Amino acid sequence: MTAALEAVCYQTYDLLEAMKADWQDKDSIKLRVDGGMSSNNWMMQRLADLLDMIIECPTIQETTALGAAWIAGSHFDVWPNQNEFYRSWSRSRHFTGNMCESIRNSKIATWHNHVNTLIKNPDYKS
Repeated sequence: MTAALEAVCYQTYDLLEAMKADWQDKDSIKLRVDGGMSSNNWMMQRLADLLDMIIECPTIQETTALGAAWIAGSHFDVWPNQNEFYRSWSRSRHFTGNMCESIRNSKIATWHNHVNTLIKNPDYKS
């Protein structure tokens, strides 16, 4: 189970690094995480450690579903405007990265080595 959760954290790291290439203000990034995995404090701390950023978890765990409902409701003027909806978000808890940079870099390099090994040899078994 731990390996699966860590894999999601590493994949999130890779995705965020790819996205940062398109962003102007890379230093003011914080990540808001919702859904079932966000209830796992160990995973959220590992994510904060690997990303070296603040991870925020909302009071309402399924905010993605709430956002989809808002889009539908706003079309019929049932829900508030976008700014009011944005202000309704509230944080239940947050996690701050506290992993030593050299350890973080080593873990990420190991992850990338494993991924590259599997890409080059899909039949590889560790």
